[in-house]
Amino acid sequence: MTVSDKNLTIWTNFALTILGVTVTYFSDLWVFIPVLFALGIPIVNIRGSIKQKIAQIFVISIISMALFFGSVLAMLTPGMDKYIFPGIITGMAGVGFLGINGLLIENIKVNYKSILITFLLSGFSMPFWVFTTENVLPEISMGSDSIRQIGVMTLWMIMTTIGISTGIKTKKATASTT
Repeated sequence: MTVSDKNLTIWTNFALTILGVTVTYFSDLWVFIPVLFALGIPIVNIRGSIKQKIAQIFVISIISMALFFGSVLAMLTPGMDKYIFPGIITGMAGVGFLGINGLLIENIKVNYKSILITFLLSGFSMPFWVFTTENVLPEISMGSDSIRQIGVMTLWMIMTTIGISTGIKTKKATASTT
């Protein structure tokens, strides 16, 4: 039984997201979250020599960290609403993450479908988390800023990964001749 690249990407990113969140929670070093998240898609999908993989992973990690922290800074703008503006910013960050991975990884195709799905899933994650923590589960989230902050990042990373996985090419079975 083989696992498809799409499913392996989702599970790898989920594991790296949980690892990043755990390390961040105990160390208070927020840089682990975007760095570990940025590794998942390239680890599974980059083909080529180890030298090529390392170079591509490095570029993807740097750009991913810039997207991640840039979107966080953009959302800290005072006076903005808490649903639409953050949704647009996180959606664009998700599409940016799709774009850099699609640019550098042959296995990932950026097309209208993958852009739309990634934008919607990524963009929906922030407003959904804010609404949920304020209206559905306020007693759980009010006691801890880290639950609110880490939770929204975790949801965004998972939703972005699912969106990006829609652009991963599936391997076609080849007929073997004997």
